[in-house]
Amino acid sequence: MKLTGAIRNISTLSSQEKERMFALMTAHYENVAPEKFLRDLSEKDGVLVFQDDDGEIQGFTTFLLTTQTVANRPIQALFSGDTIINKTCWGQQELFRMFAALLRELIERETPPLYWFLLSKGIRTYLLLPMFFRAFYPNYLTPTPPETRVIMGALARAKFGAWYFEQPGIVRVWPPADRLTAELAAIPDSKREQPHVRFFLDRNPGYVNGDELVCLAEISEANLTLAARRFM
Repeated sequence: MKLTGAIRNISTLSSQEKERMFALMTAHYENVAPEKFLRDLSEKDGVLVFQDDDGEIQGFTTFLLTTQTVANRPIQALFSGDTIINKTCWGQQELFRMFAALLRELIERETPPLYWFLLSKGIRTYLLLPMFFRAFYPNYLTPTPPETRVIMGALARAKFGAWYFEQPGIVRVWPPADRLTAELAAIPDSKREQPHVRFFLDRNPGYVNGDELVCLAEISEANLTLAARRFM
């Protein structure tokens, strides 16, 4: 089935659409509480919604644009929340196309510096970073610059408080929150030695329990990869 994406304001979602989104969450994640799902949803600004030819939602990714002062200067950060694509629709590029459209909109509209503040609960999410950005952190090639660590820490502490553990760069919610199903968390042996995958597993071995790796990339024209530009 072919997916079509749209950028929506959270306030435009109907009760039926929220119920469908929650159903997708429970199909792909364990330990999902409806109250927490709806609370997290209400805290976001917008959502990329992906529908099939019949108008049924088959995927979504939520986001929030936040402003914070770090080292005496204001920065803006795009915080990505839950991201789900129905497994039956894997392999399509609509998620990439719509995320690129959102990045383009932000680059043209917002005042820099602007960052993508991402929590990677699984390898598929982490791999979006090298797809879209020339420089991102953490990565296996270069140490995270001190000024970038400051921004990452400030954003993570502001949103997650004591659940952020600076030394490993992990957010670990307690009591444990949702986590990928065992099937989706499994990584084939053939992929485990790929550099980005190996790095993710080394830095976030607790991802199977819901630990999330704090990541950051500057959203700017100069930092976009060729692949990102092609999706725009």
